[in-house]
Amino acid sequence: MGKRLMRFVPVLVFLLALAGLSFKIRDAGVASGFTDPLGKIGAQDEALYGSEAIAMATGGGWLTQTFLHRWELSKPPLLMWLTALAFKIAGITRIALRAPTLLCGALVIALLCSFVARERGTLSGLAAALLMAGNPLLFTLARHGLTDIVVTAATTAAVMVFLRDTALARWSTVAGFGLAVAAAILAKSLMGLLLWLVVGLASVFLRRENRPSPARLAAVGGIAIVLAAPWFCYQLTLHREFFLAEMHVIFGQAKGVKLQQSQESALRFYAARLALLDPVLTLLAATGLFGFWHALRRRDTAALVVLCWIAVFGAVLLGFRFRNAPYILPVLPAFLLLGALWSPLFSRRSAVPLLAMLIALVGVKAAYGDRPWGLPFTATHPTPSAPALQRYCEMRRATDLILFDADDQFYGATLPLAHERYVWVDDGGQTFALNPHLHYLGILLSGAEFRAISANRDEWQRRMRAWGMADQQAVGTGIALRGPGELQAIVDSRPGSDFFLPASQAAALHSSAHDVVASEAGYVYLLARHVSGEYAPRSGWSCRF
Repeated sequence: MGKRLMRFVPVLVFLLALAGLSFKIRDAGVASGFTDPLGKIGAQDEALYGSEAIAMATGGGWLTQTFLHRWELSKPPLLMWLTALAFKIAGITRIALRAPTLLCGALVIALLCSFVARERGTLSGLAAALLMAGNPLLFTLARHGLTDIVVTAATTAAVMVFLRDTALARWSTVAGFGLAVAAAILAKSLMGLLLWLVVGLASVFLRRENRPSPARLAAVGGIAIVLAAPWFCYQLTLHREFFLAEMHVIFGQAKGVKLQQSQESALRFYAARLALLDPVLTLLAATGLFGFWHALRRRDTAALVVLCWIAVFGAVLLGFRFRNAPYILPVLPAFLLLGALWSPLFSRRSAVPLLAMLIALVGVKAAYGDRPWGLPFTATHPTPSAPALQRYCEMRRATDLILFDADDQFYGATLPLAHERYVWVDDGGQTFALNPHLHYLGILLSGAEFRAISANRDEWQRRMRAWGMADQQAVGTGIALRGPGELQAIVDSRPGSDFFLPASQAAALHSSAHDVVASEAGYVYLLARHVSGEYAPRSGWSCRF
């Protein structure tokens, strides 16, 4: 294939990947499906980030994210900025919600195609693109508004830029690498710094003529700091106490304070996700090990960089005590390169049958989208309570909605409701242990504290003002009960609030101040009888979001 035509192959692959990842995206409900089909873990964070982006697009506050009327600073705002910008351009829709991550997913596929095509031929590059596009983890995370795919795109872009000029001899390489590091930091904080470690470690083993100088590495760091540091400095200056408390939560997760759904060791957990979610990618990577080893012995530049990529990210995955399948995504391109660059199956002679096999494989994965290794183009695991919450939203009720055991993955927070409060059972007190700052501010309350909310509201609002939080509607938006038996007392204390809960829980309740109205999927509303007026949401924000 001619060199001129080859230049357009990555662009064509990008467009085809974007079209494929976007196929039937409207059918995928917000926070629906599983980010870990083996552990059956839902996409709760999509509703969290989507709610933050909606708040930016409709109410401003672009420098400080808010969720349920409180600050939410556990993640930097790059994804939320991009999503809010998409909302401004295209309206508050599911397509706009996923536009940034769809673009990131297509970018990862196109970058890998371009690099492999340059090293092993166009057909091998196309095979690499198909292999990455057919990975269930990349497919799912690109179709949800989550930060992991943004970090993966930044990581892949940084490594591809570095491999073109490992000595960082050109200032365009320095600028491109620094920009990618900054993007990764603004997407997921310390994860972005791992790129610097990858390059630093690779520099130790690269041949002298291929090593970047300390000055060039410092220049990369300087660019990343200049671009990424302002947001962190802003939060430390204006919201110091809250920001440091949020960082304490993140470090608590690293120490295993957060409730862990899996009891497997980290090695077994991630090895199982690699092998069972994409056995073909795993096998092809394994067939490249022999060639990879010989490339390392020759001190091949690409082999050394891929090794450092896997080593640095792998060490963090094994050391971080909270395990989550999406965390493996930023290192998946390295495993793909292990096979695509050194497996004999990616040679020019084998590229045509491999390409044909991968095309057929993508078709099989699409046909069996409900399997862990499948590509779920259709809504295979919708959020059960979403239709009922949409119908409630359309009632325009001008009062609180208190959601108990809603199983909505925070979907209700993305709808134009008057005010939401979430209630759940936490008999072990894990929520309070992990979020003491939210409890101190009155944002997270026990059942007894919520029932006495009027008596303590002034004190909680005083604490909020002392921390600089102007919007005090966040008081009592999270309520952790010791057991479901406390729910009756909550209902009795809130005759003017609406409730949303499973019918099985409502059967044990009684209230003369509420009407029981059945809804979809085994849920019911307890609607307060005396609610005046109608809630008027901002225009352009649909209850069918």
